[in-house]
Amino acid sequence: MEFEKLMNARHSTRGFSGKRLSEDEVRELVRAGTLAPNACNMQSWHFYAVVGDAVEKLYPDSYANEWIKTAGAAILVCAEDGELCAHFGERARDLFILQDTAAAATMILLRAADMGMSGCFIGSFREEACRRAFSVKENHIPVALLAIGYETELQTPEKSRKPLDSVLTIVK
Repeated sequence: MEFEKLMNARHSTRGFSGKRLSEDEVRELVRAGTLAPNACNMQSWHFYAVVGDAVEKLYPDSYANEWIKTAGAAILVCAEDGELCAHFGERARDLFILQDTAAAATMILLRAADMGMSGCFIGSFREEACRRAFSVKENHIPVALLAIGYETELQTPEKSRKPLDSVLTIVK
């Protein structure tokens, strides 16, 4: 897909068909995430995927909205408190690892759109329940939960965005 079409095709959805993603599809999505820009190429992330019928078990403990049960898979994007944090300290822990994971999540969502799927970036998940459901290691910090799958009816809704001049300042 050419990039302009891909940018416009990507959107958040909460209406999935219930068709489960294969492990190969999940691997391809996460592979795209690992291609994201990241601080010092230290790749301070880890991805946990829930596939198959286990997706339904995320509701209601890990995520309070029932629609997640119909997602094809769920990917928990975690920041890794490791080498980058040891090297750069608080700035890495408070900023760099979050930037890295946000970039990775964006790449996953763009790849999903490119593969004919949709996704939803979820920030309001229950961290401790996700830690248990995904068996998250202690040094992995859950940042985003991505629900990904095939929409009940693939549509590209019109995106409402602020005018460019209200969000852009050009300094000369």
